[in-house]
Amino acid sequence: AIERKKSMQARLDQFMERRDGYLARVRFWHGLEHIMKEAQKRKRAASAFTMRAVRMSWNQWEEQLDLRREARLQLMLVHAQTGQHHDKVKRMLDKHPPSYREVLLLTPDALGMTPLSWAAKRGQAAAADLYLSYGGRMGNNAGTK
Repeated sequence: AIERKKSMQARLDQFMERRDGYLARVRFWHGLEHIMKEAQKRKRAASAFTMRAVRMSWNQWEEQLDLRREARLQLMLVHAQTGQHHDKVKRMLDKHPPSYREVLLLTPDALGMTPLSWAAKRGQAAAADLYLSYGGRMGNNAGTK
């Protein structure tokens, strides 16, 4: 019984050593990942200060483009609801090709409403006229055009 207890204790000690080694490796990699993220943040901050572009991977460029596209859509929806930023929206619509204008004007929000439907609902006649002049259409709650 004593021998069995000693062998069990030895196995338990080996297991604990392996576990401690594993946890140390995990802590190391988490720490290294944190250091890398901090270095990237500092690099971005320095590039903003010195006006030098940071090298980004293709996924990061796509993410930036998606964020800009989403910001443009949000500006359209804010304009439709409040009537503010009329000149910015007009310049944005003039600047982009018709295919992208269609994306901006016909993409429904989470409620299935396009900028034109928001402008009509909120009584923003100037915004509604602007969207109609660029080919905007009403959306419905099903999200169709």
